[in-house]
Amino acid sequence: MFLTGFNSPITSALYLEKLLKYHKLIQAFSRTNRIINITKPFGNIVCYQTTKKTVDEAILLFSNSTNTDQILMKPFDYYELEFIKLVNKLKKDYNCAYDVGNDGDEVKIKEFIFLFKEIVKILLKLETFIEFDINKSKYNFSENEYNEFKSRYLSFSDEKIKKEKLSVLADVDFELELIYSNKINVHYILELLKKIDLNNIKRKEKQIKEIKKGLQESTDPVLKYKSQLINSFIERVIPTLKNTADLEVLYEQFCDKKYEQQIIKISKKYNIDKLDINEIISEYRFTNQLPSNLIREKINQQYTEKIAINNNVSKIKAKNEVKKELELNIINLINEFES
Repeated sequence: MFLTGFNSPITSALYLEKLLKYHKLIQAFSRTNRIINITKPFGNIVCYQTTKKTVDEAILLFSNSTNTDQILMKPFDYYELEFIKLVNKLKKDYNCAYDVGNDGDEVKIKEFIFLFKEIVKILLKLETFIEFDINKSKYNFSENEYNEFKSRYLSFSDEKIKKEKLSVLADVDFELELIYSNKINVHYILELLKKIDLNNIKRKEKQIKEIKKGLQESTDPVLKYKSQLINSFIERVIPTLKNTADLEVLYEQFCDKKYEQQIIKISKKYNIDKLDINEIISEYRFTNQLPSNLIREKINQQYTEKIAINNNVSKIKAKNEVKKELELNIINLINEFES
């Protein structure tokens, strides 16, 4: 294990297969505890051989604490119960997100802000556990509901900036880092995209800036594949739109056009018919696996011979190289355009 000198603040999960003790164990654990900001107060560690007793002994030896609970996260059940309590209180106070602040009572709005912040903090912890799924019925709180309350929360942050210092919200820290780090995924970004205000130039610029920030900061692997596509839509299409444009429809049309262009590009490069490429993709959609035999069958013989001559390799090796490259192109295409 190469631990000394390894420093990666973004590392959030560590898998240990070796039996480690004392300083080596603590050194390994510390890889996940490099602080970036408020959104990463802990790391997730999976031990295959090291026991809890060994972990406790190492922590007690190298910390100033006599209680490991101050350093280790509590069990999943603890955070789940806290989450349920907070959500129940939220649902008791408000039937839906649109009920928050309707009467203009800033004291109640402030109470909502503090309550929702606590929910987000617990949610960040729960999402490190594989058993957590916010859409489970026992939570009585779907991801869509969460996003609606989050939008309301962010709207109060915008209002705070516009209002005078005498406002009750003037001293409230919204800790927006918590909100932006939580679930910045494809769904979230596309929802923001649909809400861009084409009638207000300043608001439109602010919304676009928020989307680009989300694309840049998100750790969602699916969104990473689609970020270039979304950025391209923002930069090339949105500036040309009129106030009455339907952004959702236009984005889908933009994606369809780009998808077709990529299919044509792959078809020309490898001298393979478009129908054959679509057949490979359809097979992948059905089985969730690349059809290796079908890909090998569709590879153009003349293109393979050309690669063999250019690279000075055998036809068999050239075909394997072409197959591997073609598979990678198809996977990238699927990741970028599939929902």
